[in-house]
Amino acid sequence: MIAVKFDPKLPLRFVRYLRMSTEMQNARSPDQQLDEINRQLQRTGYPWVHVADFRDDAISGRLMRKRPDFTRMIEGIKTGSLQVDVIAVDTIERLGRMNELQALRYELQVKYGVLVVTADSHFSDPTSAAGKALGMVENIRATTHGDALAHNVRRGKLDTAKNKRWPGGPAPRGHRLQSIMKPDVEPAEVAYRVLVPDPATAPVIREYFRLAHENGWGGGRIAKHLNSDPDWVAKHGKVAGSTVDYHLANPIHKGTLRYNRFQTGIADDRRVATRNDESDVVHVENYCEPIVDPPVFDSVQEMRRVRSDQIRSARTARKQSGGKQIMPVAPGVTVRYPLTGLVRCGVCGGSMRPNSSRHGRYQYGYYYCPHLSDGRCTNRQRVRIDWLWRVFVARLRDQLFPLGADGDGGTPSWLSELVAAIRAELLRRAKQKQDDRPLLERDLEDLLEKISGWSQSLAKPDLSAAVRAHIEQEFNAALARQQKLEDELAGLAHDVERADKMLDVEGVVDRLRHLSELLGTTNPTALNVELARHVEQILVHPDGRVTMRTHRLGAFEGVTGLLAIPAGHTPDCSLKSAGATGNGIVQPRKSLLARHDTNGSVTNSTGAAPRVDLTFTKLPDRWVDEHVVQIPRRHTFAHLRAHDVAKKKQETDWSNAKLAEHFGVSGPTIRHALQIASRREPPCDDDR
Repeated sequence: MIAVKFDPKLPLRFVRYLRMSTEMQNARSPDQQLDEINRQLQRTGYPWVHVADFRDDAISGRLMRKRPDFTRMIEGIKTGSLQVDVIAVDTIERLGRMNELQALRYELQVKYGVLVVTADSHFSDPTSAAGKALGMVENIRATTHGDALAHNVRRGKLDTAKNKRWPGGPAPRGHRLQSIMKPDVEPAEVAYRVLVPDPATAPVIREYFRLAHENGWGGGRIAKHLNSDPDWVAKHGKVAGSTVDYHLANPIHKGTLRYNRFQTGIADDRRVATRNDESDVVHVENYCEPIVDPPVFDSVQEMRRVRSDQIRSARTARKQSGGKQIMPVAPGVTVRYPLTGLVRCGVCGGSMRPNSSRHGRYQYGYYYCPHLSDGRCTNRQRVRIDWLWRVFVARLRDQLFPLGADGDGGTPSWLSELVAAIRAELLRRAKQKQDDRPLLERDLEDLLEKISGWSQSLAKPDLSAAVRAHIEQEFNAALARQQKLEDELAGLAHDVERADKMLDVEGVVDRLRHLSELLGTTNPTALNVELARHVEQILVHPDGRVTMRTHRLGAFEGVTGLLAIPAGHTPDCSLKSAGATGNGIVQPRKSLLARHDTNGSVTNSTGAAPRVDLTFTKLPDRWVDEHVVQIPRRHTFAHLRAHDVAKKKQETDWSNAKLAEHFGVSGPTIRHALQIASRREPPCDDDR
């Protein structure tokens, strides 16, 4: 069996990873971890070569992506800028408490030849049978310790809630926290906190319930009514319909605490919440002073129950579970329509939501801004999904395809020119970094002198506590800066190598072929994940303009992130919305969809799709192709497909009945399309 060999007597290159979870822990915990690793290395006498240190202070180990130095370490290993053999940690819990820990260790070992060893096991061989068994125990220990702590915390909070004391977290709107002090204690110390009505925000909650009780409105209509009142918006701001619904359902407003309704945890490196069984939910009557009369609250709940039962019945009738009984914890979102999550409102930047309507026996889908319904947005423009898809795909094919246009066996004609441009830009940046090398080296020398001086100062026993604390703070910041400078200098030599690796022509062609195949499938989830690589923005404006900004950089793995405009910089490709309030740039948010696996495939079945963030990367104008089309005034089949019907009629000389069967519409619709085609010019971009 082929396996990674671990010989600790070789001069292995190693990095140390140090972490503490919260600010309430010992601030010197990472330093103590470092000392313990060094002590064990000195004790074993291994001739290892130290490369770098990575440290995350006051960051939980349950998530990987929120730890900057951990992420930097892993990315350095995967990109080749960090050439190491071993990651040394004090205990495996310092590396993380996530369920993906075992998979991460396996990936580092098999793909990159990097082993994770721990000081508390005296750097035992993780590739041996005993080491593998120890690794399994370490993984279990790393994940179950947090579960035990969470159980103890939850038990204490439940007891606090039953005693009518606030169990923690921010107070719900309409209430504020009042501290109850311990008697006869100097200095004063808080014993616990209780909820009391907040004079500033309680009237807002009362207005929600008044409108719901008197008018029978739901959260959407209440939000739309309040958002249309300039005085209300000026005083309280705009509110979402979902926010109103949340408050209408919360019994705390009538003085009853509902606690332990949800349980939270980490799945797929994300925080997820699942609803507990009703038997686990705690209801504490007379928990606090009500801000809404209980009869009014109960009346509103009854109206909401009737409406929710109707909606639930309709959804249950449409839902098909396929007999599956155990649902996934973090399945992501499986979409039904292409471009879902990629089409954005040109006013508020929100993701436009698909909606379908039926006319006779035909069903049509539209994208619309969901913030219009509760008055948070003014964009009333709707765009037909099928029309937008045809226009977008036509534009994307013109930009990326056909493959093999230059006759070299499948390579698109634009690829060689784009590769040369990207290579020139990456080499220019690499040269610029090389030009900065003397400056970085000088900064590092100055920093080392300061660190040496601070070390001598800290060695003085008569140093005052205030001065020592200040020097320690500066000393720790200098160490972190030193590490970053050393990493940056070490990575300069790998810039050209990374550029050549990213500009792999065969990989580009393979990804383009994969996209071409997906364009002919009926899997919108997989398709949208791949399209997100090439889309910067698709904005729908109130005047009917659709701005499509696409690029070819998505065909290169990792290039888009390198050439993107850094966060905090004003992009020269910014688009101001025609109806946007103020002068802010529309900044689309992420959209959570299914995440492709390492092979680029996506599972589109219910409960089996992992997740991905569709991140909209802003690029300089030179890399982006912008195309603006106008939404046609009429969206009927006859108006949209008149040219296609006339062309098919001319090519085949079919009867209207045969054309109707071919296009899947009625005979009168075909006659209408032919009439439209006969009295107008050849189609513009809007009709393609």
